[in-house]
Amino acid sequence: MAQYSRIVNEDLELIYNNRIHMAKCGDLMVPVKMPDGETINFAFNINFDGGATDVKFRPIEKDDKFTIEFVMINFGTELGSYVKTPINVGKYNDRNILTLFAMSKPKDGLPILDITVYLEKEKNCEK
Repeated sequence: MAQYSRIVNEDLELIYNNRIHMAKCGDLMVPVKMPDGETINFAFNINFDGGATDVKFRPIEKDDKFTIEFVMINFGTELGSYVKTPINVGKYNDRNILTLFAMSKPKDGLPILDITVYLEKEKNCEK
């Protein structure tokens, strides 16, 4: 499991970054530990059926657990498919959660998922 490192730029704090070589297609749960110790789950449902490419996501709150669910259909080629800029996938303690992800699927191989999660820096208000 990746460890938490505090890496920040002007606007974003890097929370999680990992490459995952999947053991099979299907469902994958990636727990991401936030700076305060709470965990947000990133749930990926990955399917390859030869049809059109589609990616959808939605935040789910259930029993005080927060999950961001991604449904990825045919997202990933031998050379890889990716999002070009961080996308806002929800809020955590009034701060935006942004993610980048890429997926490749070698011919006759299993998917490889790269995921990076950022948290918007806290805004300091000066009066």
